[in-house]
Amino acid sequence: MTHIAPHDISDLLLAPLALRLDQELEAVSGLTAEELHLRVCLTTDRDPRTTEQRRRLLLEMLERYVDTHAWRLSWGARGLVLSHDHRQIVLGVPDNVRRFVAE
Repeated sequence: MTHIAPHDISDLLLAPLALRLDQELEAVSGLTAEELHLRVCLTTDRDPRTTEQRRRLLLEMLERYVDTHAWRLSWGARGLVLSHDHRQIVLGVPDNVRRFVAE
């Protein structure tokens, strides 16, 4: 197994960030589509009407109370992508979140 050492402080802060985002995803995992939509609306003060808006505003909702420490959030085929420079990690997302960003 290859040992990968942290490159900078952002790498050291990845674990707490990933855990916090996972908690946020867990918190919304039991919501219906309507409840998730309402949560996004209330958190971002905007009503997403298109797929792109849902994707963007859900990311904004997840980042709202989290310091990403220069890690960027985006959507990938396997879930929520956290990236910094050339490094990335993917967090799986609950089915209701996956459906919300795909509709």
